Amino acid sequence: MTEAALWARQYNALNLASGYPEVSVPSFLKEKALLSISLDLNQYSVTKGLPDLRRALSLKFREMNGIETDPEREILITCGAAEALFAAIFSLVHDDDEVIIFEPAFESYIPNVLMARGKPVILKLKPPGWEIDREALRAAFSDRTRAVIVNTPHNPTGKVFSREELAFIAELCIRHDVFAITDEIYEYITYDGVRHISTASLPSMAGRTVTIGGFSKTFSCTGWRLGYCVAPPSVAEAMEKVHTYLTVCAPAPFQHAAVNAFSADISYFDTLRSFYQKQRDRLCDILQDAGFIVYRPDGSYFMMADFTPFGFSDDREFARMLARDFGVSTVPERAFCHGGGGPGSMVRFCFSRNDETLREAEKRLKELRKLLR
Repeated sequence: MTEAALWARQYNALNLASGYPEVSVPSFLKEKALLSISLDLNQYSVTKGLPDLRRALSLKFREMNGIETDPEREILITCGAAEALFAAIFSLVHDDDEVIIFEPAFESYIPNVLMARGKPVILKLKPPGWEIDREALRAAFSDRTRAVIVNTPHNPTGKVFSREELAFIAELCIRHDVFAITDEIYEYITYDGVRHISTASLPSMAGRTVTIGGFSKTFSCTGWRLGYCVAPPSVAEAMEKVHTYLTVCAPAPFQHAAVNAFSADISYFDTLRSFYQKQRDRLCDILQDAGFIVYRPDGSYFMMADFTPFGFSDDREFARMLARDFGVSTVPERAFCHGGGGPGSMVRFCFSRNDETLREAEKRLKELRKLLR
C-alpha cells in the first residue's frame, strides 16, 4: 500500500490518491465472469493466454490501434499490464543496458529496470504541456541504450503524446536500433477530441515495439489483474518464459469473460470518455477554486496540481497536511520522480470517482483557501 493510501486510512481522508475507479464493471463482463466460474472454467489456461482471447485482441489491435499481429506468436495475456511491463523489461534489458524514462513516471518503471540490472536514464517532461526536451532526448541515446519507455496517455500528468512526438521518438529508436516499450493502459480515456496513437502503428516500428495494455482501466476491473501485450515474435517468446515462471497464466475465468470485451457497442467507450471528461472538468474547477495551479490533462484519470500558492515547499509535507488537516489524500510528486532534484511543488489527484466523492472533496477543499499566501 502506498504512503498516500496509508494516510487516507490513518486520517480517514477521501482517497483521491489511488488509481482505482468508483465505476461499476459493465454488466456484460460481470455476467460472463460469473458464467465462466459457474461452468467451472477455473483451471489453468495455456500460458500465453486463451486462443480465443488472443484472436479477439489481434482484431482489436488491427481495428483500433492500426497494428497487424499474429495472435499465436505475438500476443501474450498477463496478470495485469504491470506484469507485461516487468516481462518486457526482463526480456530486453541486461547488465548495464540503458533505458530512457520520462519523468514524472509511473513508479514501477525504474525499479523494474534496476531489478533487471539495467540503468535508468531520466529525462524530465516540462509543464505546463509536459513537452519532451528533444535535444536532451537526442543526447540521451548511446550505444548502451536498449529501450525507451513511452507511457501515453500518461500517468501521472495526463499527457497524450502527439503523432509528431511519437514519430520523433520512433526516428531515434530506428537510428539507434532501440526498442520502444509503450504503456498504453489508458488508451481509451482521452478528452476534447484528442486521439491516442500507438507507437507500433508508425512506419518501421512494429518490429521494435512492445505494446502493453489491459482491461483494468477501460472496464473498471483493476482487481481482475488482466493485461496483454503485443511484441515481435522473438521478444514475445522471451516474455512468455518470464511469465511462465512468474505467474503461469492470467486468471482463467476472467480471460473467458473478456473475449468479447472490445466488441462492445462503441457507445460504451464514448460513455466512458464522457463520464471521465465530466469528472476531470469538475475536479479542475474544484482545485482551481481552492487555489491550486492545475494542469488540465488530455487523457488518463489523473492530473497534477501545483500547491506553491499555499506557501509550502515540500510535496510530502503538503500531501500529509492535506490528508491530516483537510481530509483529502493525494500523491506527492516525488513518488513519480526518482532522478533527484529534491522536493517537488506538485501533487497528483485521481478523478475516477463518483459524484458524491467529488462533492465531498469540494466541501473539504474549500477550506484550503485560508492557507493562500
